Amino acid sequence: MITRKFLHVSACSYMPGDRVNTELMEVIRMTPTSLLLERRERRLTQQELGRRVGISPRLISFYERGDRRIGPERAIQIMRAMQSAGGPDDPDKAA
Repeated sequence: MITRKFLHVSACSYMPGDRVNTELMEVIRMTPTSLLLERRERRLTQQELGRRVGISPRLISFYERGDRRIGPERAIQIMRAMQSAGGPDDPDKAA
């Protein structure tokens, strides 16, 4: 499930009867601050998140500072990588 604090989501318009993949119906814009906070909450380093997504830690840093815009496809990849990492209540991630 996508948390509201993590992503800003707006639905695209479509005509009744159109066959549209629901994941593609959403335009996802992840903010730099929400990415940083969510990554920290899930106790992931930039290196670990980058490895899970298949991108460099430097690109994660660019996203978190707002130097690069996160496109919808990349936002979905990052969201899935973070969800698979668990959260602060996950016993496997407890300190």
